[in-house]
Amino acid sequence: MADVGVTSQGLGAVGAPGVRRVATGFVGVEGTNARDNRRPRASGEELIAEIRKRAELFIAEFDDVPASGLHILKDGVDRTPAQMLAYQLGWMDLLLGWEEGERAGREVVTPAPGYRWNRLGDLYSTFYEQWSDASLPQLREAFRNRVDDVVALVASLSREELFTSGQRA
Repeated sequence: MADVGVTSQGLGAVGAPGVRRVATGFVGVEGTNARDNRRPRASGEELIAEIRKRAELFIAEFDDVPASGLHILKDGVDRTPAQMLAYQLGWMDLLLGWEEGERAGREVVTPAPGYRWNRLGDLYSTFYEQWSDASLPQLREAFRNRVDDVVALVASLSREELFTSGQRA
């Protein structure tokens, strides 16, 4: 599985500028417990619970966004609400695609065919374009569905695959 880490805006792939390695080599949450940054996660179930918790906190940020505000950029924020959701959907789609490709024995190109780590802005633009016509309810539903897919992926992996580096070459 490609190593995915976290940025201040969400998911990113290890090797990209500003991306911190996630100890689990997995999606969007630290490999240690937030209450004690030195204690490793005990199980895949704990990781799943954390993914779900953070996903719900993230999606709840859009509860008060009116349809008319979906594509409005606010002062001090670098993405519109639609772009924030599209960004997360794009990274989850990439992560799930990397996994699907590896399981099928295909060579996985990261971050995506035709894109380089030093040109991620171009990749983000494709995320935004892909979801440009989606309504907030459609974006929220897609986000929840992708989180379910990521959770199913986590549930399919052993503790060693999740928490021990180098288990998935």
